Formats: sequence, structure tokens, C-alpha cells
Amino acid sequence: MTANVPPMDDTIKKFWAIISSFRNCMLVSRHGSELHGRPMAALVRQAEGCIYFLTDRHTVKDAEISNNPNVYLAFSDGGSKHASVYGMATLDDNKSKIEKLWSPAAQAFWPKGPADSDVVTIRVTPERAEYWDGSNAAIALVKLAFSAVTGSRPHLGENESLVL
Repeated sequence: MTANVPPMDDTIKKFWAIISSFRNCMLVSRHGSELHGRPMAALVRQAEGCIYFLTDRHTVKDAEISNNPNVYLAFSDGGSKHASVYGMATLDDNKSKIEKLWSPAAQAFWPKGPADSDVVTIRVTPERAEYWDGSNAAIALVKLAFSAVTGSRPHLGENESLVL
């Protein structure tokens, strides 16, 4: 089932392009009054307007999301590209969707394959996001040096906040 995704402006297209370039992110949920984060393989589906994760049924994540579906995703390439996503998470055991998301990496975690009853998806529908698309390290250093010499503020890249 595909969500009705509204037409995208350039900043929203750029957001989806940036997060699609990442393989992993930190998924942060609430554990009572505390935040609980863990690295997860992100399966970005721009056409559906969401991000999926494969996970085990009956884990702490499941309980946390069931109790509070508000989640935060932090994406970073460790250098010049970063994205921050706030959204709503839902759990689903739809085997057809799991099969579409399946990969050799998933097979390593669930040797029984996508039909394994312990495999479920977490679907995150972004509501707000922010991204930073900066210069690579060498260019950033040159810009910083130039700014130090001239006393100007460096422009190290693009930063946008979005409501999705």
C-alpha cells in the first residue's frame, strides 16, 4: 500500500536524496522518560514517503514504539552530510512488505528468511526533518582558513528545516 505523497519541492527532494545515500542511522525511541538509541539499517522508500527497518518481534524497540510511537532518526556520513528526522513509527508483520525489503544482509540476521515469524518492520513516517549538506573536508578547511584571514563567516554548506 503506497501512501499519498504530495508533490515535492526542491528542498524535500534534496532531503530524500540525502537520506537515501545513507545505509544506517540511529533510531531513537522513548523508554519511559528516557531516550534509547540504537544503530539500524535504514531502508528509505521515497515513493512511499517513509523509512523502514527490519527488526525482531518482541524486542525492547517494539515495546517502546507501542507505548510511544514518536521516534527520532539521526543520519550522518561522519563528514559533510547529516540529517535529522522526527516522525511516527508503526510496527507491521506484513510478509509481502518484508519480502520486498529483504536483502542478503537481512538473511544473515534471520536465517529462516522473510517468512520467519520473528521478523517485523518498523515504518517511520517523517513529520519534520533537517539536513546539512556541506563541503568535503578539504574544501571546508580552505573556507575556514579564508574566513579566519578575512574575518568573514564561512559558508560550509546548505542547511534546511522541513515539515513533511
